[in-house]
Amino acid sequence: MSDRCKSLESAYLNAEYEVDFRHGSLVFTIGEAIPQLTGRPFALITAYNPGHHRPTPEANEAANQRLAAELARAGHETATARARSRDGSHFEPSFAVFGMALEEAVAAAGTFGQVAIVWFDGTVARLVWVPEAIRRSAP
Repeated sequence: MSDRCKSLESAYLNAEYEVDFRHGSLVFTIGEAIPQLTGRPFALITAYNPGHHRPTPEANEAANQRLAAELARAGHETATARARSRDGSHFEPSFAVFGMALEEAVAAAGTFGQVAIVWFDGTVARLVWVPEAIRRSAP
């Protein structure tokens, strides 16, 4: 793994993730169980800031709107979500996508240049790399 990917990995592992539901939000971290969602897998995907790129706010929002449209067109159940640094200095709007297979989630993220997603397997949240994007981001 390149040093660039290692720095991203550190950011992902030190981030907090939040998913909005009708009755409140759930906050979790990588490696953490989410008892309220046991048995209900989901992917956390964004189109913001692919890899090490930092597009303009307008470009990020447009990409995330395209992702939302693709998820809706595919009929996936989504909830608004976000990833954020623990100190609050960085924030990325995301989608929790329910009923999507892991392979499909990785492919969708790769389409938007993402190098990783958060995957909750119904028990524990973990980081899953997008192999094609890793190869593209290598120096």
